[in-house]
Amino acid sequence: MKDILNWLSSPSSRALESKELIETLNQKIIEAGIPVWRFFTSIPTMHPEVMVRSLIWTRGEETQVVLIPHDGLQQQQYKDSPIFLIREGARDFIRCKLVGPDADLSYPICVDLREKGGTDYCIFVSVFGTNIRSAISWTTDAPGGFTDEQIESLNSIRSVLSLRLDLESRKFAVNELLEVYLGPNASKRVLSGEFMRGTGETIYAAILCADLRDFSSLSENNSPKRIVEVLDHYFELTAQPIQEEKGEILKFIGDAILAVFPAEENDPHKACLAALNAARKIQNSVTQWNAEHPETQIHLGMALNVGDVVYGNVGAKDRLDFTVIGNAVNQAFRVESLCKDFGKNILTTEEFANKAGKENFEFVGARNLKGITGERNIYSPLK
Repeated sequence: MKDILNWLSSPSSRALESKELIETLNQKIIEAGIPVWRFFTSIPTMHPEVMVRSLIWTRGEETQVVLIPHDGLQQQQYKDSPIFLIREGARDFIRCKLVGPDADLSYPICVDLREKGGTDYCIFVSVFGTNIRSAISWTTDAPGGFTDEQIESLNSIRSVLSLRLDLESRKFAVNELLEVYLGPNASKRVLSGEFMRGTGETIYAAILCADLRDFSSLSENNSPKRIVEVLDHYFELTAQPIQEEKGEILKFIGDAILAVFPAEENDPHKACLAALNAARKIQNSVTQWNAEHPETQIHLGMALNVGDVVYGNVGAKDRLDFTVIGNAVNQAFRVESLCKDFGKNILTTEEFANKAGKENFEFVGARNLKGITGERNIYSPLK
């Protein structure tokens, strides 16, 4: 076992992602003479949707990675499992013989494992961070099950593996939380070292901004809890189409959204079409929502623009924001404020209409935009 413990602490082990780590580890355990057949662990996360990541390795099969939502721990199946006792602190170790006169089939998982050929099952506590309890288990299909010496060896591996998985959990948490709060592209930039104030680059991109209308009325006529529920639905309706069209949401500003569609390979036409498709999908989703929820209608205005923006870190020395700034962004928000005046849900600048294909738009009027010199022609997509 010493070689396995040394390997778990080595740089070569630390370079592996959790899935490959588990596969390699269990192969080494088999080579050391312990006939493990199945392995399970659950790794806590810091994610708004996912409570734990479970990894299930079975000899000769593809390793499964299962994401368990927060409400998954409320299900009866979980409460009837030995994992529940381990996580709640009632036990640190449970062993269940699966065959023979001493068989213990008091847990549904044990019945399932025996039906699949398992002969012995052991589960240990695994501690993450500040005493967050989770579990690691092994099952064998060897006749007679595990020996006591093999159980002791697995326990020694478990103690080192727990530390290794804790590091993996922290790494996963940093990556996932940054992606949730900053978006996939911005989070990668921050993790790669672009976190100093004033750093950034100028990119050419299509811009989409959306703003919820009549929010004051919504606030007056609904409880705070209901307002949050409606806002969550509104952001979900807008976020999914943006992500489907490869856009990146940079900000939720109160009840407004700012997203960009970078012009990759110097192709602004493609970026503008993606932004336009996203806006149309959003409008369709909102229309469907309103038909299904006549008691709580959602109304929004959207504006599309295209141009150079600075993409990077701005803010105070101890409080930064990764966002886009520039005249093109300002114009987009100014144009969006005209949606109600023109009676349109989607408005665009002339620059955007030109890049996306002007034949697909109608001219709706010219307006002075606050803080921007000269009248600007405003367009709306044809249906």
